[in-house]
Amino acid sequence: MAITTKTRHILHWLLRNLVAAVVGLAVFTLVVNLNHGYHWIWFDFTKTNMVDISMDRHLSLEDRLERRLGVDYDFVQMVKGMTPEDAVIFYPSREDFMATPSHGNKVPFHASLTDKVAAIRILYPRKVVVAEELGKTPYADKLTHIAIVNGLHRDMVSYPSDTMPTIDVLPVNAADYVPF
Repeated sequence: MAITTKTRHILHWLLRNLVAAVVGLAVFTLVVNLNHGYHWIWFDFTKTNMVDISMDRHLSLEDRLERRLGVDYDFVQMVKGMTPEDAVIFYPSREDFMATPSHGNKVPFHASLTDKVAAIRILYPRKVVVAEELGKTPYADKLTHIAIVNGLHRDMVSYPSDTMPTIDVLPVNAADYVPF
């Protein structure tokens, strides 16, 4: 019984793919074992994430985000709750979140929601303006609220405030300010 040309092509293709798979697996194993970052991702990070995912199945999305992001998520939720949907919000930078306030205690932020994209995902449909955009975008001149972290950027409101809270969301205009 002779092997046909078609069978030879299939066997040749199968052998090539098997050799490529073995070489790829060897390279992958070598890279993962020699590089500490890849080793950590493959053996530690992925396994702990899978355990967390299986434990969090019964939680709502909001509860999972709060559990994973902690104070950072609570802050963005506070901003969302204290502003109307048509608000244009000045959002603090990573440096603001990590700064030590001149008064009071520093809030233990992890700086996981400090960029504009992360803030927009939770605050939408509100508009978000960051320090780099001041004077450059059309929304920068239409700010309605200032998000305060670690007591910074209070000078952006048009009225004096009696208290110096570490965290707050203040309207820009004095007419909208309602002290506690």
